[in-house]
Amino acid sequence: LGDGLVSGLPRGGTVVEMLANARRGAAGAGRTLPSDFYVATMVTLAMREPGEAIDSPRIVAECGAAVLSGLHYLVARHLETGEDPPEYARPVWKEYLEWLAESPPAVRHQRLHASHYSFLDPEEARFVTAELINATCLSGAPDELAEKLRALERAGLRQIMLYPPLNRQYRVIEDFADKVMARL
Repeated sequence: LGDGLVSGLPRGGTVVEMLANARRGAAGAGRTLPSDFYVATMVTLAMREPGEAIDSPRIVAECGAAVLSGLHYLVARHLETGEDPPEYARPVWKEYLEWLAESPPAVRHQRLHASHYSFLDPEEARFVTAELINATCLSGAPDELAEKLRALERAGLRQIMLYPPLNRQYRVIEDFADKVMARL
């Protein structure tokens, strides 16, 4: 049994689901999770300004690479297992697979993961939707984010690790500290 769990939200499920899965694993090994079992998560932040749409050009530029990395994972899993996408990915699914199929089979895997967590490929940017952002990021206005964090803490989360875009990492972290952490 490890000292804790690091997962991703929301792709790793809810905190309650993560803890339940860890408990099942511990039970399978004849162990019990300690009451202070440490749960941390990696998240991409999509913080709206007042009146800003969650799929604004600024937010898409800031979190699009991470959002698409989640889509890359779903597509890779689908190609390997045939698994259907979750509901939030279905509106872009067919068009994304068609776009990917334009690449020769020998380089399709590289094409799928070319921008993975590093940059927003202009050809892929059209697939970043409000649904994908909300499903794969900690998203909302600062007051909404503070409440989401409180709810996550009540569910058992002890730490978040922001996964900001490299080209704006310091600004994203400073904005989070000033606009969200200051509310907690």
